[in-house]
Amino acid sequence: MYKGKIIHSEINRVISSCRHYDKVSILDFGMSGGDKAKEIIDLGWKRGNPMVMDVAKTIGEYWAFDKILMMDFVPKINPALYKDVQDSFPGVEIELVPVADFKAAIADSKAVIRTGDNQDGANLVFVAGVAREDSI
Repeated sequence: MYKGKIIHSEINRVISSCRHYDKVSILDFGMSGGDKAKEIIDLGWKRGNPMVMDVAKTIGEYWAFDKILMMDFVPKINPALYKDVQDSFPGVEIELVPVADFKAAIADSKAVIRTGDNQDGANLVFVAGVAREDSI
């Protein structure tokens, strides 16, 4: 039997199939544009559950990524979320982009994981990196 922490088979399949520069978006329940991605995985079951950062931190334990995209207004409207992302993923580049560029990245994502999060700006796009031997 599988011993890993992520028991959601669709998420396991998506992150294990990603290659360098592939994107996976983790979005709140209201972010538009997610329907343009190649695949949508709905995790949200009620407003507030699960939270974007709960999903992101768990996936981050098992997936190599080089960059996280966030909308450029997030540090101003939700500084606590921005700090949580910085603290949770030290050494990972956080690129703040305009909304139009963020939505384009969502549409280019291999998958969108929709959560029940309802915080302002709680949307992240992870850009796959290289899983080096020393990071395993």
